Amino acid sequence: MVRESAHSTELISRAQQIRSAAAAMQSGRWDHDAAESLEAQARSLCALVVDAGRRDLAESLLSYAVYLGTFVSSAQTPNADQTRQLKVLAEVLAESVERWQQRAPSIDLLNEAQAARSSTPEVCLVGIDSELAEQIAAALQPLGLASTSMAKVADQVRKLRQGEIAAAAVDQRALGAWQQLLNKVGGGESGRSRPPTLGVGGEDRLEWQLEAMRSGAEGCYVLPAQLSQLARRLADLADIRSTPYRVLIVDDDPSITEFCEAVLSHNGIQVRTCNEPMSVFSLLADFRPEVIVLDMYMPEVNGLELLKLLRSNAQTMLTPVIVLSADDDAERRFDALHLGGDDYLTKPIRPRFLVAAVTGRARRARWVQQELTAQRTG
Repeated sequence: MVRESAHSTELISRAQQIRSAAAAMQSGRWDHDAAESLEAQARSLCALVVDAGRRDLAESLLSYAVYLGTFVSSAQTPNADQTRQLKVLAEVLAESVERWQQRAPSIDLLNEAQAARSSTPEVCLVGIDSELAEQIAAALQPLGLASTSMAKVADQVRKLRQGEIAAAAVDQRALGAWQQLLNKVGGGESGRSRPPTLGVGGEDRLEWQLEAMRSGAEGCYVLPAQLSQLARRLADLADIRSTPYRVLIVDDDPSITEFCEAVLSHNGIQVRTCNEPMSVFSLLADFRPEVIVLDMYMPEVNGLELLKLLRSNAQTMLTPVIVLSADDDAERRFDALHLGGDDYLTKPIRPRFLVAAVTGRARRARWVQQELTAQRTG
């Protein structure tokens, strides 16, 4: 224990040095040699803090190192917008170091992708009577999912810690206790071992659905009436944990595409980048992105024009599009949303905001697609 504490103290000290160097770089003139040294320090510390359980700090170190590295490798000096992005990433790094110093729980940006995965996805049934549990198991079997009813807390803890639970269906009366168990095992609101949870009950009342959502459920289903919908949703949630989202990043600035790719890939997302916006349609056939992240201002064709083209193309008509822009003007935001944009993120970009926007849109898009497929085949 003493040795482990000493190791953590050393890592915190190194993180503080990097934080201080990053702050100093923001306040002075651009120093290429200092930037190169700082990038190397951040990358080397990143793997060590992951092993120490500080995924939020690792994310911050990686984001900062990758973005800084684009200027080191190209021997370019950051412009005003890029300097602001570096400043924000340095602030995020400082916040992560501060959380560790205060012994605050580590925050995972995307816990589904980081959880260990078993070879056979398994759905955990909690507090559900044996008859309904058998019906759920029968509905899941054709979808390639096994289910298990675990009444013993010790069994639930073991499977959670081993990452063997792909999703959970929990009786409305057991949701509170299940949430407490997840917080205990997963280390807080965003722990690695937290499987997505659906609440189930016997009556269609808004009050208990609201209570279920407050207890951490991602959806509520009335059984046995909505058995097939529950099974499909559980399959969707399990699929999210085993099949990466596909995201296309379109920006003429390589420093932004490399930064976005590093952040999203680190969170288990499959990324393709495009620095030449006119060639974006040639990438669609083989990649089929579930979300497109699109810069507002680019040469040859701007983001709004490209958004129009995407919305007029049958292949991308319904694909969620997140617009990136350094312009926080309300009219520009309105234009982007009016033309079919699904979200609008302003630069500088914070990693957590990027991950949240992408995963939220991708999760809903995949769910809608699976529901449409089920209705056509049903």
